[in-house]
Amino acid sequence: MDKIRSRSVVISLVACFAACISGCSPREGRQNRAGQENSVSPPIDTGLNKNQERTLRLSVRGFASTSGNCRIAVYSNSASFNQPEKAALRAILPIDGEVAVWEPFEEEMMKLPGEVAIAAFQDVNENEKLDKNSLGIPTERYGFSNNPKRGFGPPSFQQAKFNLSTGINTLDIEIR
Repeated sequence: MDKIRSRSVVISLVACFAACISGCSPREGRQNRAGQENSVSPPIDTGLNKNQERTLRLSVRGFASTSGNCRIAVYSNSASFNQPEKAALRAILPIDGEVAVWEPFEEEMMKLPGEVAIAAFQDVNENEKLDKNSLGIPTERYGFSNNPKRGFGPPSFQQAKFNLSTGINTLDIEIR
Protein backbone atom coordinates (compact mmCIF):
# COMPACT_ATOMS: atom_id res chain seq x y z
CA MET A 1 0.00 0.00 0.00
CA ASP A 2 2.88 2.41 0.82
CA LYS A 3 4.42 1.66 -2.60
CA ILE A 4 1.15 2.65 -4.28
CA ARG A 5 0.90 5.89 -2.29
CA SER A 6 4.56 6.72 -3.00
CA ARG A 7 3.96 6.08 -6.69
CA SER A 8 0.87 8.35 -6.60
CA VAL A 9 2.92 11.14 -4.96
CA VAL A 10 5.64 10.84 -7.61
CA ILE A 11 3.06 10.84 -10.40
CA SER A 12 1.36 13.91 -8.88
CA LEU A 13 4.68 15.76 -8.62
CA VAL A 14 5.55 14.92 -12.21
CA ALA A 15 2.08 16.09 -13.33
CA CYS A 16 2.48 19.38 -11.43
CA PHE A 17 5.95 19.90 -12.92
CA ALA A 18 4.65 19.19 -16.42
CA ALA A 19 1.73 21.54 -15.82
CA CYS A 20 4.08 24.34 -14.75
CA ILE A 21 6.13 23.90 -17.90
CA SER A 22 3.11 23.74 -20.22
CA GLY A 23 1.22 26.56 -18.47
CA CYS A 24 -1.95 24.59 -17.76
CA SER A 25 -3.57 23.39 -14.57
CA PRO A 26 -2.33 19.98 -13.32
CA ARG A 27 -5.93 18.69 -13.57
CA GLU A 28 -6.42 19.64 -17.23
CA GLY A 29 -6.12 16.64 -19.50
CA ARG A 30 -5.52 14.27 -16.59
CA GLN A 31 -6.49 10.67 -17.18
CA ASN A 32 -7.77 8.03 -14.78
CA ARG A 33 -6.60 4.43 -14.45
CA ALA A 34 -8.47 3.37 -17.57
CA GLY A 35 -6.92 6.18 -19.64
CA GLN A 36 -9.99 8.41 -19.78
CA GLU A 37 -9.89 12.14 -19.13
CA ASN A 38 -11.29 13.33 -15.80
CA SER A 39 -12.52 16.72 -14.72
CA VAL A 40 -12.96 17.57 -11.03
CA SER A 41 -14.82 20.37 -9.31
CA PRO A 42 -13.70 21.90 -5.97
CA PRO A 43 -13.38 19.48 -3.03
CA ILE A 44 -16.32 18.57 -0.81
CA ASP A 45 -15.65 17.79 2.85
CA THR A 46 -16.56 14.13 3.25
CA GLY A 47 -15.11 13.52 6.69
CA LEU A 48 -13.26 10.46 5.37
CA ASN A 49 -9.68 9.68 6.25
CA LYS A 50 -7.15 7.45 4.48
CA ASN A 51 -8.35 4.39 6.43
CA GLN A 52 -11.83 4.74 4.91
CA GLU A 53 -10.93 4.52 1.23
CA ARG A 54 -13.67 4.05 -1.34
CA THR A 55 -13.47 2.78 -4.89
CA LEU A 56 -16.09 3.13 -7.61
CA ARG A 57 -16.23 0.73 -10.54
CA LEU A 58 -18.81 1.98 -12.98
CA SER A 59 -19.89 -0.04 -16.02
CA VAL A 60 -22.01 1.61 -18.68
CA ARG A 61 -23.70 -0.60 -21.27
CA GLY A 62 -26.40 -0.37 -23.92
CA PHE A 63 -24.53 1.60 -26.59
CA ALA A 64 -26.18 1.79 -30.01
CA SER A 65 -22.75 1.55 -31.68
CA THR A 66 -19.09 2.29 -31.01
CA SER A 67 -19.50 5.81 -32.43
CA GLY A 68 -18.67 8.78 -30.25
CA ASN A 69 -17.87 8.51 -26.57
CA CYS A 70 -19.55 7.98 -23.22
CA ARG A 71 -19.87 11.05 -21.02
CA ILE A 72 -20.31 10.59 -17.28
CA ALA A 73 -21.24 13.11 -14.59
CA VAL A 74 -21.27 12.44 -10.83
CA TYR A 75 -23.53 14.74 -8.80
CA SER A 76 -23.14 15.35 -5.08
CA ASN A 77 -26.53 16.95 -4.37
CA SER A 78 -29.99 17.62 -5.78
CA ALA A 79 -29.22 21.30 -6.51
CA SER A 80 -26.56 20.37 -9.08
CA PHE A 81 -28.24 17.20 -10.40
CA ASN A 82 -28.46 16.90 -14.18
CA GLN A 83 -26.44 20.09 -14.74
CA PRO A 84 -23.14 18.79 -16.17
CA GLU A 85 -21.29 22.04 -15.52
CA LYS A 86 -22.05 21.63 -11.79
CA ALA A 87 -21.06 17.96 -11.54
CA ALA A 88 -18.66 17.04 -8.74
CA LEU A 89 -16.78 14.74 -11.12
CA ARG A 90 -16.90 14.18 -14.88
CA ALA A 91 -15.33 11.71 -17.29
CA ILE A 92 -15.23 10.96 -21.00
CA LEU A 93 -14.79 7.31 -21.97
CA PRO A 94 -14.05 5.84 -25.38
CA ILE A 95 -16.61 3.29 -26.57
CA ASP A 96 -14.60 0.25 -27.64
CA GLY A 97 -17.29 -2.39 -27.28
CA GLU A 98 -20.50 -3.21 -25.48
CA VAL A 99 -19.35 -1.91 -22.09
CA ALA A 100 -17.40 1.18 -21.00
CA VAL A 101 -15.77 0.87 -17.57
CA TRP A 102 -14.61 3.77 -15.40
CA GLU A 103 -12.80 3.84 -12.08
CA PRO A 104 -12.01 7.34 -10.71
CA PHE A 105 -8.76 8.10 -8.89
CA GLU A 106 -8.71 7.48 -5.14
CA GLU A 107 -8.12 11.18 -4.41
CA GLU A 108 -11.20 12.10 -6.46
CA MET A 109 -13.31 9.56 -4.57
CA MET A 110 -12.21 11.06 -1.25
CA LYS A 111 -13.79 14.38 -2.33
CA LEU A 112 -17.23 12.89 -2.94
CA PRO A 113 -19.91 12.82 -0.21
CA GLY A 114 -21.58 9.59 0.90
CA GLU A 115 -24.57 9.98 -1.44
CA VAL A 116 -24.14 10.67 -5.15
CA ALA A 117 -26.10 10.26 -8.37
CA ILE A 118 -24.54 9.47 -11.75
CA ALA A 119 -25.74 10.29 -15.27
CA ALA A 120 -24.23 8.84 -18.44
CA PHE A 121 -24.95 9.23 -22.13
CA GLN A 122 -23.54 8.22 -25.51
CA ASP A 123 -22.34 11.37 -27.24
CA VAL A 124 -22.50 9.92 -30.74
CA ASN A 125 -21.53 13.13 -32.57
CA GLU A 126 -19.06 14.22 -29.84
CA ASN A 127 -20.62 17.68 -29.46
CA GLU A 128 -20.32 17.44 -25.64
CA LYS A 129 -24.06 17.57 -24.97
CA LEU A 130 -27.09 15.29 -24.92
CA ASP A 131 -28.86 15.98 -28.21
CA LYS A 132 -32.64 16.44 -28.15
CA ASN A 133 -35.34 16.73 -30.79
CA SER A 134 -37.68 19.73 -31.23
CA LEU A 135 -39.90 18.42 -28.40
CA GLY A 136 -36.95 18.24 -25.99
CA ILE A 137 -36.79 14.43 -26.06
CA PRO A 138 -33.21 13.05 -26.08
CA THR A 139 -32.08 11.54 -29.37
CA GLU A 140 -28.93 9.98 -27.85
CA ARG A 141 -28.94 7.08 -25.41
CA TYR A 142 -28.72 7.99 -21.72
CA GLY A 143 -29.09 6.47 -18.26
CA PHE A 144 -28.73 7.11 -14.54
CA SER A 145 -27.49 5.31 -11.44
CA ASN A 146 -30.10 2.87 -10.07
CA ASN A 147 -31.49 2.59 -13.62
CA PRO A 148 -34.80 4.29 -12.63
CA LYS A 149 -37.91 3.73 -14.74
CA ARG A 150 -38.41 6.19 -17.57
CA GLY A 151 -41.09 8.80 -17.31
CA PHE A 152 -41.56 12.33 -18.55
CA GLY A 153 -38.25 14.09 -17.94
CA PRO A 154 -35.19 12.90 -16.06
CA PRO A 155 -35.42 11.13 -12.70
CA SER A 156 -34.94 13.10 -9.49
CA PHE A 157 -31.72 13.07 -7.51
CA GLN A 158 -33.57 10.93 -4.93
CA GLN A 159 -34.37 8.29 -7.57
CA ALA A 160 -30.80 8.14 -8.90
CA LYS A 161 -28.78 8.55 -5.70
CA PHE A 162 -26.85 5.74 -4.07
CA ASN A 163 -24.51 5.45 -1.09
CA LEU A 164 -20.77 5.28 -1.58
CA SER A 165 -19.60 2.97 1.17
CA THR A 166 -16.07 2.22 2.32
CA GLY A 167 -14.43 -0.34 0.05
CA ILE A 168 -15.39 -1.26 -3.51
CA ASN A 169 -18.64 0.14 -4.90
CA THR A 170 -19.75 -1.53 -8.15
CA LEU A 171 -22.43 0.12 -10.25
CA ASP A 172 -23.97 -0.72 -13.64
CA ILE A 173 -25.82 1.85 -15.75
CA GLU A 174 -27.92 0.72 -18.69
CA ILE A 175 -28.32 3.48 -21.26
CA ARG A 176 -31.36 3.39 -23.55
